[in-house]
Amino acid sequence: MAGLVATPAQPGSASIADGKFTVLQWNVWGGLSAGSVTEQARAVQAVIAERDPDFVVLNELCQGQYKNVQGWLQRNGWPQGANYSRFDVMDRRGGCDGTGTVGTGIYSRYELAASSPAEVTRLVNDPDFANRVFSLRCVMLRANTSVKMCATHISPGADGVRDTQVGQVAATVNSYVSAGDVVVLAGDLNTQPHEGRLNQLYSASVDTEVNGDNVGEFRELDDRTGGDGSYPCLGYGQFTKYYDRDIHPAPPGCGARGKKIDYVFVSENRLGGGYDEIDVLPIPNGCGGPCSDHHAVLGGFAKDFTVQTPDGYVRPIYHHGEIVATVEWNDHADDDHGRDLDDLTICDVAADSLAPYLKATNNGQTFEERIDGGKDHCETQGVGDLSPEGATMNFEIHFSAAGSSGPTEWNGITYTVIE
Repeated sequence: MAGLVATPAQPGSASIADGKFTVLQWNVWGGLSAGSVTEQARAVQAVIAERDPDFVVLNELCQGQYKNVQGWLQRNGWPQGANYSRFDVMDRRGGCDGTGTVGTGIYSRYELAASSPAEVTRLVNDPDFANRVFSLRCVMLRANTSVKMCATHISPGADGVRDTQVGQVAATVNSYVSAGDVVVLAGDLNTQPHEGRLNQLYSASVDTEVNGDNVGEFRELDDRTGGDGSYPCLGYGQFTKYYDRDIHPAPPGCGARGKKIDYVFVSENRLGGGYDEIDVLPIPNGCGGPCSDHHAVLGGFAKDFTVQTPDGYVRPIYHHGEIVATVEWNDHADDDHGRDLDDLTICDVAADSLAPYLKATNNGQTFEERIDGGKDHCETQGVGDLSPEGATMNFEIHFSAAGSSGPTEWNGITYTVIE
């Protein structure tokens, strides 16, 4: 790390509605590694500069490190002013070379809404860690207050405490999703995917040999990845921390050398057409030894952050981060019978090998439209009246090989539009 000048990519005119969204989560083990807190802060800067995330959650971060990274980001193009980061104390004892207490830092490339007490949910205390304060913080983006970026750190203590804390987190973030919000949850949960307490977070669509019985609203961006890279362990992902104790070992075939306890969850109904498998990053060795005892994790997904769908809004449809189609909703004049004729227009903007297929449901009626005309071809389908104000309509996008007789639904995506 010596002599490295870390400079992140400039955000320019990027907005939350463009491209992909990436999240970096890392338990940096602040003040506890062999090196100094300054060396650790430089390691964090180097990872951010190389990976260029949009949102960063750092657990076990010294307060001095938090301020160091905050200033460095501000000097390198992140929102000017202080309203793009937060810090929550976790351990009141300090231990950071005199630079303050240990806690969780949050940074956003996009300006945050004004801070409020409602951002923080205090989690139950752990009597085995009396000096620690556990919490969940969910910040909002200023440009879209229906987007919640949440960070937490669950106790490493007894099962009962972790059960309660994860339950509090799940109840809060699931309620945000039910209210129509887009939610990202990142942090060190000190729990592995197969342990039952995470069933409250994982969506029922995650149903594998090692991770089933799920009832939550979220997909974890590593749930399609093999356990240690040599064989599939779907629903578990890659390990993020080497074993230091085997209280809850990983399932056979998963995390053979460690365990998965660090996560990036995204509300399933806003995944927007796909997500990248998480990268579990190498631990830097520029801190007089390893800079942490955890691996950083980086996940990306296509952004589908529009909850309201106004007249004429063109929604990009992503697959593996690439825009493959667009959908536009329009409110038209009444027909001859006085009925409102809202419609959806779908356009194929990908290669000719893809054929988008639209299926919309409104007031018990189903409407279907298939685009067989190839790239840049559009079709419009009337879908009846979307009313009263605030009513919703569900529509699905599927893709198939061009020229096939029917949709080969290898990438079904469900959206909800709200008038």
